[in-house]
Amino acid sequence: EGGGSSTGESGLLVTPGPAAAAVFSYVGGRLADCYGHRAVMVPGALIFALGGAWLGIGISEEPAIWTVWIPGVLLLGIGITGVLATRESNSNLRSIYEDRAVPLQQLFEIGSRMKDNTTLLFEAATDGRAGKPAGSAAAKVARNVETISKNWSEYMSTYLTPEEKGIADAFTPKRAAYVEQGLKPGLALLADRKYDELATLLSGKARELFDLANVDLEKLVALQVREAKGGYDAAERQYLVSIGIAGAILLTGLLLGGLI
Repeated sequence: EGGGSSTGESGLLVTPGPAAAAVFSYVGGRLADCYGHRAVMVPGALIFALGGAWLGIGISEEPAIWTVWIPGVLLLGIGITGVLATRESNSNLRSIYEDRAVPLQQLFEIGSRMKDNTTLLFEAATDGRAGKPAGSAAAKVARNVETISKNWSEYMSTYLTPEEKGIADAFTPKRAAYVEQGLKPGLALLADRKYDELATLLSGKARELFDLANVDLEKLVALQVREAKGGYDAAERQYLVSIGIAGAILLTGLLLGGLI
């Protein structure tokens, strides 16, 4: 026992703080998602400081549980939740995922399927020269072209920076030229069993067109990585600034509580 209260009573007296923190932790996280770190951390720090000042002013030798202690502990619990709520916030990371990681995955698949088309036609030409059946190369190339077009359309519908849009606009006609002047003539040669001409096309004109398109595709991939890093660094800076402001307010509240 201590201060006129039993151990059980003392435990009950500190319960409102953790209880308030548990109740408001989810709310604080959602508010941080919607309005940002600072909009939750600074008010939380102010509430925490108010709770400290309230206890510092009101606590005396005479117990005032309902008018001083419980309101003060509640304010501390709610306030610290606001300060720590951003640990549950994932809005900035979600933005990076939606704006950068998803498009990056689309670009990787586009590049992979473009390379796969060239490989499929080369293998078909090699098999044809050896007297082996070409298999389903033509059907696979057609499916790849369709999937690439779908992914590119989805990518172009996402948010693009001016630099990104410029590179994407340059890639579009280059990729079209690769399809029209490289893949389609190659498929026609494959259908006609002109395997030597197909190999010549793939190692010459088609390869040149592929390389031109691939340069822009690699630029887009590098840009996605750069922008994702920039977004993460900005979110981290914002978080650290908010932590600094909240910490200063908390310290001020604790000092005021001790002085008063």
